[in-house]
Amino acid sequence: MSTTYLGYSFAVVNNCDTYTDWTAGDADMTVSQETNIKRLGTGSVKCAVADGASADDVMMYCNTASNSDYSAKSYFVAWVYSSVALNAGDVQFAYAQDDALATPVEWIDLPAMTAAKWYRVVFVPTAAAASRNSVDSIGFRMHIDKGAFNFYVDDVEVCIGNAYSTLGTRGLTHAEEISKWPGQQWECVDGSSIELISTNRRIVTINFGVLTSTTDQTFLNSFFDATDKVIFFENDECQVVNESANAFGNEWLDGVEYARNYTMRFKEKTAWTTPPPSWS
Repeated sequence: MSTTYLGYSFAVVNNCDTYTDWTAGDADMTVSQETNIKRLGTGSVKCAVADGASADDVMMYCNTASNSDYSAKSYFVAWVYSSVALNAGDVQFAYAQDDALATPVEWIDLPAMTAAKWYRVVFVPTAAAASRNSVDSIGFRMHIDKGAFNFYVDDVEVCIGNAYSTLGTRGLTHAEEISKWPGQQWECVDGSSIELISTNRRIVTINFGVLTSTTDQTFLNSFFDATDKVIFFENDECQVVNESANAFGNEWLDGVEYARNYTMRFKEKTAWTTPPPSWS
């Protein structure tokens, strides 16, 4: 089974299009703007970690809008990129109710990452929601000494989310089901055929298995109704819309109790003129 995260009702914490909101957390860290290695917008924020940095040094922090209330949000999410491979927990994320990440509420591990690749990371707080009712700063630290390397951050957001150990999530990381657009074809008088296929749009199917929890069922209904829903899977994300606007299903499969499950289908919100990065 694999873990699939669903999120909606997004709010931007920092879009990282400028680095002036970010500050180096230590003398061995240098924060700057990066316009070439970026994921969204005009740039990302780069932290150059010098060889003299030590374990648990804060790499960089960002003071958010004062007393930002994220108590209704479940997750922080961010695009991150490292010039060196990282093991799970080598770098950590935190949020605080004071400036400059002075008193972090909790440190949350980043997953293992290969070098030179963007990851959309979901940070799941374990502290009570009240710990997010007055967030003043966020940031990252090097928990394990990695020597000199560069670390990049882009598009930090918060959202309402939930995690599911699904029986299957297909269509995101492999070309298993694709909608072609415009997908037009003409038959010519000489018997030949001409096709026009400009873009690809992923079709995503998620099998949630049996869901008897009212909380899970209610969340899925709210997710289905949301206009800004995103599926996070294997460190990537896909903005989706419902395959059909009026087809939210219950847990029964053809009325047979022993085969009951939730299987939902979505289509990608935008189409690709090149293969999605998750296919590589």
